Amino acid sequence: MPSIVEQSSRRAPLRIWTGAAVVYGIAAFAAALDGGRAPDDPAWSVVPFCAAFALAFLPWGAWADRHGAPAAMRASTLLLLVGGVVLLLPLGDGGWLVGRALEGLAAAGFPPAAQAALARLGGPGRAGRSIGGMSVAVAVGTLLVPLLAGLAEGPLGATATLALGAIGLPLVGLAAVATLTVAPAPAAAPTGRPAVPGRAPAAALRPTPGLLSAYACAFLVLIAYWTVVTRAAPLLGPDGAGLSESGARAVPLVGGLLGMVLTGVVAGVADRRGPRGPMVAVLAVGIAGLAVAASTGAPGAAVVGVAAFSLAYWCYLTLVGLQVVRSAPAAVHGRALGGLYTSMWTGAAVGGAVAATGAAWTVVLGLCAGAWTLAALVAARWFLAAAPRPAVPPRDAAPSAVDARLATSSR
Repeated sequence: MPSIVEQSSRRAPLRIWTGAAVVYGIAAFAAALDGGRAPDDPAWSVVPFCAAFALAFLPWGAWADRHGAPAAMRASTLLLLVGGVVLLLPLGDGGWLVGRALEGLAAAGFPPAAQAALARLGGPGRAGRSIGGMSVAVAVGTLLVPLLAGLAEGPLGATATLALGAIGLPLVGLAAVATLTVAPAPAAAPTGRPAVPGRAPAAALRPTPGLLSAYACAFLVLIAYWTVVTRAAPLLGPDGAGLSESGARAVPLVGGLLGMVLTGVVAGVADRRGPRGPMVAVLAVGIAGLAVAASTGAPGAAVVGVAAFSLAYWCYLTLVGLQVVRSAPAAVHGRALGGLYTSMWTGAAVGGAVAATGAAWTVVLGLCAGAWTLAALVAARWFLAAAPRPAVPPRDAAPSAVDARLATSSR
């Protein structure tokens, strides 16, 4: 078995990134299906998954802290396979709802464990770039898998496409993490409770300003992101900026792809300088994009504004994860990251409700810009800057050779 050093530099992060792409592909693919056992209303695919997904992060994070991140990732992908089997059974819309909820419950085990493992593998100097690779994988799964599912449904048929997504994807994820090993986090501080055989001692997750600011920022950012994404077609389509419906849906995708390209650069800066400055800059780009999209009726400006906003979102993901892992001890990273994902998906649920109000899109974009402005203020005040370097005494503080000779001759 390769050592942890070999895995951290080569295969282990790639395996985790592959699993993350699979999990988020499973989250997104079912809503793209419009035949076979998939209900006509995409809400039957989205709502049960997201509801279970949001509720399960904290218990999964605690489980990962006790049993190890690799074990949590393996359990998550195994349970995803069970949920996929339920989707393939002829149980009607009710069975579909149960299968998607089970998939959401299972999928929630992967992201907190994955980010905790990546932070451990990357170490203090490369945690941001290690987590950044997962952000790219999340974008690949979220943005490209639904597109591929829609393209495959015609030639392959609805049932075969469903089987590829519900069974094939979990098998790929399970294969990626089946033999994964990651060095355990440092032992938790004693809590006074009796030790449980086979489990790591529990440590307290303290709500520090660093953690709470990350959770608040995540909530505010996700309100705006899902509001804009769910309104992309009416905002940019024939009744909005004048694009075709397919062109309108492609704009966030293009912005996301550009964000994927920039994620490594942003993560490298954050590793050196801390997440505060890059986060404020990224949020400022998104705010500017929303302002441009809301303030003019020119189609080109609206397209550029929404694309810039989407680009900023995909860069944000790495930075908020780095803020969490730097704000909490390694022994509680699973729970700390579980809280982050709960905040994110709670914000996504609120954003979906905002998008359903039917308000004018200029008003909605203004509200989203306000949410991101609040997030930027939170980040500017409480996000972490680079840790101060240890003080180095000035060179002239040590006695020179001449001083030493003078001192010796005067004795």
